[in-house]
Amino acid sequence: MADSKSAGNRLHLHFRRYLLTGLLTVVPLWITFVVFRFVLEQLSQLGLPSVRALARGVETT
Repeated sequence: MADSKSAGNRLHLHFRRYLLTGLLTVVPLWITFVVFRFVLEQLSQLGLPSVRALARGVETT
């Protein structure tokens, strides 16, 4: 009986460790994705007038 409690406790500790490791891996990746998406959207909005002007110039030529 003590062995089954010990095995269950070890399984619980392994699960918690792997869950924490997974979170510590995924959270920085998610934050990086959000930051890159924000920066690229801002750059896209910044360059949009220039692209439209160039497109109008190419259209009329």
